Amino acid sequence: MILLQRSTLMLWLILFLSPLTWAEIVIENKHQITQFKVFDSTLYRNKPSLKRYGIEPIEVLYAARFWPDTSSSLLMEQLPEESRVRRVGRSLRSIRKPVVIDIEHWPLEGDEVKMRVNQAKYITVLQWLRNEAPGVNIGYFGRLPGVAYHWSLESDNSPHYRAWQSENARLDYFSTLVDTIYLPLYTYYSDQQAWVKYATAHMHEARRYGKPVYVFLWPQYSERNKSLGEQYLSEDYWRLQLETVRQHADGIVIWGGWDGARHAPALWDSSAAWWQVTRDFMRTLSPYNGTAAPSEKNH
Repeated sequence: MILLQRSTLMLWLILFLSPLTWAEIVIENKHQITQFKVFDSTLYRNKPSLKRYGIEPIEVLYAARFWPDTSSSLLMEQLPEESRVRRVGRSLRSIRKPVVIDIEHWPLEGDEVKMRVNQAKYITVLQWLRNEAPGVNIGYFGRLPGVAYHWSLESDNSPHYRAWQSENARLDYFSTLVDTIYLPLYTYYSDQQAWVKYATAHMHEARRYGKPVYVFLWPQYSERNKSLGEQYLSEDYWRLQLETVRQHADGIVIWGGWDGARHAPALWDSSAAWWQVTRDFMRTLSPYNGTAAPSEKNH
């Protein structure tokens, strides 16, 4: 009962505190990521360490870390238990890598009142984690800006495009509380130029928040495409995505390695085409500029 009352009180405080008042009690995190980097969040089994290629690990906090039963829509609609979130926060104290909170099910678009309530939930979880691990670089997956594939392909003067920008503007205050923007730009269709337009528009929108922008890329088609879902992208398509993000963002987080049909991690394949392209891409980044990345057979 006490735990529930504290959670409810915090929600109402967040809903009605002015941005200036809240900003005064938030300590700015100085561990901002400033140079282009590539992170590994893939789930493959038997995967070797990718650090020798310049690809760093990153910590993704999936919903199962916060709720005991993610299949319960009633339970998931509520804030997770404060003690559970704080326990996760304490486990982060010793890590030296960025943290991504992957809670995606509280909508931030549409109705203003519902958006404010859900935004308060996101902020509450963030602050509980920060209280326990104040020095950790933290951001949310896919919350800033909102992802709107079809609207982003329209003219920037279209009603849909402007509505999308307005919804993103409502999140300006929320953005001041995170350290990094984590933007998923997954592949829904085979049209490469459409992907570039969609990705560029979203990265441009993400820049509005004034924080480092890291893009989650997946070398497979999204499962939302019923005919192509989880098929690997062609080499040229994957290369195009890596290079496009390099031009407009601060870094990349590579996701994937989950076998949806088996509901289990996929087996790592060092000869996979996407990985060969990724290794070539890493050679163009410091500290591999002008040098060869290590050979697979030597490790």
